[in-house]
Amino acid sequence: MMSYNGEKVVTLPLANDSQYQAVVVSAESGLWRIEVNGRTLKAKQAFSCLVEPQAGDTVLVSSAGQVLYILAILERDTGTMRLSLAEETDICGAQNLSLTSTESLTLYSDRLTQLSTQQVIKSAEIIGQFDTGLVSGERMTVRIGRLQLITDWLQSMAKQAVQQFQNYTRKTEEMDKVETGNMAHSSRGLYSMNSKHTIMVSEKDTRIDGEHIHMG
Repeated sequence: MMSYNGEKVVTLPLANDSQYQAVVVSAESGLWRIEVNGRTLKAKQAFSCLVEPQAGDTVLVSSAGQVLYILAILERDTGTMRLSLAEETDICGAQNLSLTSTESLTLYSDRLTQLSTQQVIKSAEIIGQFDTGLVSGERMTVRIGRLQLITDWLQSMAKQAVQQFQNYTRKTEEMDKVETGNMAHSSRGLYSMNSKHTIMVSEKDTRIDGEHIHMG
């Protein structure tokens, strides 16, 4: 018999290969203090007992040699539960595996990896927030009813870019500068330029051709 914080703790006066109903008192350095028939004992959590015990739990205890093991949680006053898994854990489903929560589902990890042949995400609302992001792939198609992009700085780089719009409006508050090797503008209808001051400079030739030319 030994003393534990002024209390008498019985090591193990139980018969081998016996199962008992006990109540968890508290946790201590990976062990659990349990009460069996008025006696205070120490027990380990069995490897197959995934639900982590809590104080006040009614548990099933079994003895193996001089060691007590908590095999299962029989009853708990509260509805909270924590699964205690090994360092390397695999959860495998032969065909289908589903995780369902009526309110919320949260995943916490320093690194989260998702690998699949096809991934489908369907949600009424998606909110994403990150410090840095990188997306790479061979091909992507995006179909969105309305897209609003707000940024302090935007850079786009491509070997070839094709844009097609039914209506296109661009507004620049200060400077709008375009640098290109060659540029061609083609309009099937009216081509209009309006400005307070207009400067056109050519190093060699400037050509204006039309059936009628009005100046002034």
